[in-house]
Amino acid sequence: MRYLRCIRPHFRGFSTTNVGIHPCQDLAGTAPFHDYYVMLHSREPPQEFPKAVSSPIQKALQLALTPSNGLVNFSWSLQQSLPPLSPSSDELYFATAFSKEGNVIEVEDLSLSNVHEAAQRITSSRSTVQACNATRPLYIYVCTHAARDCRCGDVGGSVAEAFRKEIDRRGLTSEVKLGETGHVGGHKYAANVLIYPKGEWLGHVKPEDVSNILDKVLEDHALDWNPSTTPPLLLSHWRGRMGLEKEQQLALAAAHPS
Repeated sequence: MRYLRCIRPHFRGFSTTNVGIHPCQDLAGTAPFHDYYVMLHSREPPQEFPKAVSSPIQKALQLALTPSNGLVNFSWSLQQSLPPLSPSSDELYFATAFSKEGNVIEVEDLSLSNVHEAAQRITSSRSTVQACNATRPLYIYVCTHAARDCRCGDVGGSVAEAFRKEIDRRGLTSEVKLGETGHVGGHKYAANVLIYPKGEWLGHVKPEDVSNILDKVLEDHALDWNPSTTPPLLLSHWRGRMGLEKEQQLALAAAHPS
């Protein structure tokens, strides 16, 4: 899929760098309920996405996964694999999918002809729960969808760059997969950061938070984990967790106030 380039307006004398950045509060319960999250690998970064992003494959896969509480988005990363360019106009994607049990499912050659088979493969992963361990890759996604909201482009872009530099500085590029995503919902909470495979959603993240967040995420990644009972990751930034409905997210945050 080829996206239209987004041209963002410029306003003299006004900076969006600090828009939406305020003390972290009332975040718990704002992550959308989902049992699966699928990232379709994009060739273009979200900074270049138009305001509304979709494709026939994205729509078809979302329709197939909606009964199973799945969400489908686009991600971009220098580390993620892409299908070869095809001379035809047919869409073809690689995708990375996550389930609430901690499974990571890589899907190659996703096309309109095999969307339902891909959806079945993703949802059947629930029958094989994988134990979390420190040797499995960690995925960090930052929403940088500028055309959807300037806060995601400005603040999200700065946070993504801070993560990139910190991961490089620590020599963790093999262990930590950093990506940027399209709209995740809640741009007023920018920067929004999604941590998978456990599905932790963080909001109001600033570049100066990145080092501490990475410390905590790496520590948490190696620990035993239960989606329903494990304490929130960094409560001051915690929007919620994959597999939990709003009421469950709020209850978990209330049970672990510090």
